[in-house]
Amino acid sequence: MGLFSWFKKEKRNQEESQQPQQVPYRSPFSNGALFFGQYVNANALSLSTVFAAVDIISNSLAELPIQVKQIKSDCNDILPNHPITKLFNNLLISKFIFIKQLIVDMLLYGNGYAYIQKDSNGAPIDLIYLEHGDVEIDYIKDTRVLRYKISGKYKGVPKIVLPKQMIHLYKNSNDGIKGRGILSYANRTITIGNYTEEAAKDYFGSGCGIKGILKFNEQVLDVDKEEIRKNWQQVHGGSNGSGLAVCDFNVDFIPVSQSANESQMIETRQFNVTEVARYFNISPVLLQDLSHSSYSTIEASQLEFLIHTLLPYISLIESEFNRKLGEDGIIIDLDEKYLMSADKNTEANYIKNLISSGVICVNEGRRMLGFGPIEGGDKHIIAYTNIDNNTINKEGDETNEDDSVEDESET
Repeated sequence: MGLFSWFKKEKRNQEESQQPQQVPYRSPFSNGALFFGQYVNANALSLSTVFAAVDIISNSLAELPIQVKQIKSDCNDILPNHPITKLFNNLLISKFIFIKQLIVDMLLYGNGYAYIQKDSNGAPIDLIYLEHGDVEIDYIKDTRVLRYKISGKYKGVPKIVLPKQMIHLYKNSNDGIKGRGILSYANRTITIGNYTEEAAKDYFGSGCGIKGILKFNEQVLDVDKEEIRKNWQQVHGGSNGSGLAVCDFNVDFIPVSQSANESQMIETRQFNVTEVARYFNISPVLLQDLSHSSYSTIEASQLEFLIHTLLPYISLIESEFNRKLGEDGIIIDLDEKYLMSADKNTEANYIKNLISSGVICVNEGRRMLGFGPIEGGDKHIIAYTNIDNNTINKEGDETNEDDSVEDESET
């Protein structure tokens, strides 16, 4: 009976060993996280380049003023007292933090969520930020039914939310429904960056010491080897390393690790900045890599940052807000011109060209600069000069002609 029990136990152990092992759940705050089936290093924000890229994109988008405009045939009027404008100003958290957190979740995890709380008439009265880990997307392809399952405890938020009551910002989607974070694509680059930082930590943490082998020219007992290794580590290892090793005549030190210059540690860390910047579609100059920059490249990088990096996100946010919060004749607009206001020369030339070409009037240009209107500044004027109608010195010219005729007659 004992032998039979042993046989069953061995058979069960063999079957369990043949089954695929379950991957344990990893918290987003641990060393790793799961992003739609792909393992992604969650220590990405510990890399200064990733942190700076996420921070500058989310901050720039959160700084944009949200304007509610009424659509007209000639122009769109801004409605500062519209209920949607007041909605963003009366959130539990500030408008800046609300937009920034949605963008951070979208960049890192692929999806940013906010629940739209409505009154009995269907008008939005509040926006509640939802953590990305508390929302599960339930999509049935056959019936094209989309729902959001809420696992977290939020006051006033039901467990099942329909799309019309959910702000869902996502990008880099494979199916058009679920987004994928940039970290899921840049996992290998970020992992290499983490390895580089760890190597730098070990190198400088050991007092810039080089690892190696102690070679004895004569036989040494194992007990003596262990004692010598401990003594060597105590004297020359870690932050207590003296930087100078003294060996006996029968001992040779053979280095097995490279120095910082030989391993190109500095160059590798600079290259990691460029690699991460490519994934976020942002210039390395804006990530404080000024190795190949000048004032002209910084100005060009700012314009490139607005056109190629921010405008796609601006269009994405405007589209989602207008679909879920907009109404007939009303649009929600993010004023990207705010980002150009820091460069006064560019802003002045921009407004000057609009006024001179008749696109806007003088008072509209003054309003963009924060100035009050002036009398007669509501007319649209296009600069035009007709030489035939020039009246400068016309009277004086006629007088001179008459005098010349009289002089000729007297002669």
